[in-house]
Amino acid sequence: MTGAGGVASLAALGVENLFTASCHAGRLAGWHRLAVGRESLEARRSTQAARMGGHVEVPRIDSRRKRLMSSLGFEWRNSRCALGLQQVSLAQHLLPPPRPCCKRHDFARSAIDLALEHHRSLILLVQSGMYGSAGTLLRPLVEASTAAWWLIYSADDAAVQSLPTTRVEGHPDDLLMLRDMAADLTTVFPVIGAMVEGFKKNGSRSSKWMHQYTHGGTPQLTRRDPIGNWTDFDIALTLVRAEMFGLLAPAAEGALSGKADLLSFVFDRREAIAFDLNRIFGLGELGEGERAFPEPDKRCCGDPLFS
Repeated sequence: MTGAGGVASLAALGVENLFTASCHAGRLAGWHRLAVGRESLEARRSTQAARMGGHVEVPRIDSRRKRLMSSLGFEWRNSRCALGLQQVSLAQHLLPPPRPCCKRHDFARSAIDLALEHHRSLILLVQSGMYGSAGTLLRPLVEASTAAWWLIYSADDAAVQSLPTTRVEGHPDDLLMLRDMAADLTTVFPVIGAMVEGFKKNGSRSSKWMHQYTHGGTPQLTRRDPIGNWTDFDIALTLVRAEMFGLLAPAAEGALSGKADLLSFVFDRREAIAFDLNRIFGLGELGEGERAFPEPDKRCCGDPLFS
């Protein structure tokens, strides 16, 4: 569970491919039009480069990927929903039984549980045809997963002790904002820096799509009938993003407890998702990564939250 290679392995798990690649994957929502002939490849490549200051290379979509994209219909969606629900159920089954520990780790495990609920809820909304509401849950899902990692690896004792333990709403002290938790985590996992940079107003803004879906921005409004709709590609990308973000939750427990069967599940599932990201959406190949995490140096802090 320890070792310098653990940082690289976390990058391979999900901070690079589940966090950063997911943020950049927001641009894929326009790229699929290349495969259905709405615009010429040359025109689309020129448009994308102009929008991104000439720095983004739009991937060429080969005939194999065209066929894959054209198959992202009702049957694929149903099978992917079933796969996502299986991922959640297996993760819940492999988590250690609840037991009181300390304020830091009890809160972390609550965040893991919340993330798994968000993932399941997102899938159920997709199955009900409520795609806008499903998209809204992507940011809360990554926030809950990130909170678990932040509590395990980054939050100092003072920050943990300041967290309220009552159900009173509006307390001035609470978890940090997503961008701030991610920024703290860069000291342990530098690859998250790309995600943090994507939140900055003067940065790439590659992470902004999460806000837009959650807060009802134009990506949501332009997908409402009669203006537009959620395409098969949009729905597929939402489901795979949810799998990426949802996997970060049980991975956090694996990093904390070192539970062997849970870690095996996380890394196997990571590789399967990465394969689909490359095969269907054209993102870079994952490559082999060390199947381990660095030892958290934050120890127990505070009284248990339950008995």
